[in-house]
Amino acid sequence: MEKNKLTQKDGVMIYVLGFLLLLVAGLLITLIPSNTNLYVYLAFLVPQGAYLAAIFSYTKHKKLEFKLNLAVNAKQNGIKYAYGVILGAGIFFCGLILNYFLKKTYVVLGFDLEITVPVLHSWIDYILSFLLIAVLPAIGEELLFRKTLIDSFSKIGSIKAVIISAAIFSLSHLNPTQTIYQFILGLIYGFVYLKTKDIVITIIAHLVNNCLAFFLSYLTNPLIWQQPKILLFCFLIALPITIFCLYLILKGGKVNNKAEEKINSYTISIIVAMSVLWLIYAFL
Repeated sequence: MEKNKLTQKDGVMIYVLGFLLLLVAGLLITLIPSNTNLYVYLAFLVPQGAYLAAIFSYTKHKKLEFKLNLAVNAKQNGIKYAYGVILGAGIFFCGLILNYFLKKTYVVLGFDLEITVPVLHSWIDYILSFLLIAVLPAIGEELLFRKTLIDSFSKIGSIKAVIISAAIFSLSHLNPTQTIYQFILGLIYGFVYLKTKDIVITIIAHLVNNCLAFFLSYLTNPLIWQQPKILLFCFLIALPITIFCLYLILKGGKVNNKAEEKINSYTISIIVAMSVLWLIYAFL
């Protein structure tokens, strides 16, 4: 039986379903003491589980097409997976200087910069952190915000689809201190997926970025990454490497930016709703 393509409404409904599942499961997590590693691990596990459950349950119920084409893409893009590793690292080191000055600004504005992460007591904590903080978010978020949303919004024009998916991605974290950086990430990963149609490349880049964001301070002296001169040096080295890597990944890809339909009320509503939630979280 031929399956239907994802539409704007489908993309929004999948996102809403995932968000509702997240809220329900989040209420159950509150029964666990918040000062434990178990609480932190579940806080990372639940959103991704909700996203994946929403994607696969909705597409199966509605008989919608959701192909990953893993084997075919692996043959065509094997070398680009290696570039994805470099891209993820390059974006991270480019972003260090931006995040440094953004944090300084947010402190002045009175934002709470605290992000709860597990305490690494043993090798088990390292493994769980790798799987639940680095691997699972890379898979869940790329499948939802890149593949599902960009495919769903493709008929409004590919460029608009990438921008909207990046906006929803950054707003969904409800973390003002990360919004700008996550929007930039969403744009880059979105264009990579748009040009290659291979979600594995962005999953790899996202995974590397997550690993560096979490483990770098554990594996090195964290004071190093608070020195603007070091961060600027990292930026100057990483920027040309990142640009060249992006060129190697994106070259040859074709993009159909023809707008066959307008942005509908479902899409506008979810952007407005997430913007309101972001504002409530930021200022209340």
